[in-house]
Amino acid sequence: MKRIVLFPTLLVTLLLAACSSAPSDAMKKDDAMMEGDKMMEDTVMMEDSAPTRTVMIHSSNWEFTPNVIRVKKGERVELHLMGVEGNHGFAVPELGIDQSMSQDDSSIVPLPTDKAGTFDFFCNVPCGKGHKDMRGTIIIQE
Repeated sequence: MKRIVLFPTLLVTLLLAACSSAPSDAMKKDDAMMEGDKMMEDTVMMEDSAPTRTVMIHSSNWEFTPNVIRVKKGERVELHLMGVEGNHGFAVPELGIDQSMSQDDSSIVPLPTDKAGTFDFFCNVPCGKGHKDMRGTIIIQE
């Protein structure tokens, strides 16, 4: 009778021991990847939470103010374009920017800062006798 009770008890004990063994290497790798993914997400979130600098640019007949903009490579920058008088454009072909600006209107354009260099901007909407003078420079420093 003791054998009948002892055998099932032993079988249940072995079964429980097998189920509660240390995690396999595959499980450890999955846990490490999840932790790595979390760390990666945290890093991305930290980068996304970096402050964004806003540069105000006013367009009037026949000038941009300011006409020289200095930023650092990798810096998060938004250009806040404000039309003060007349209808103008703001173009920086090398950076893929092409924005129209109307009087009393404003728009926000992200400035790509992934490459250093000097980039010319200009009015690309014919706006009168001083149109050719509506120019400026964006300097992205290392």
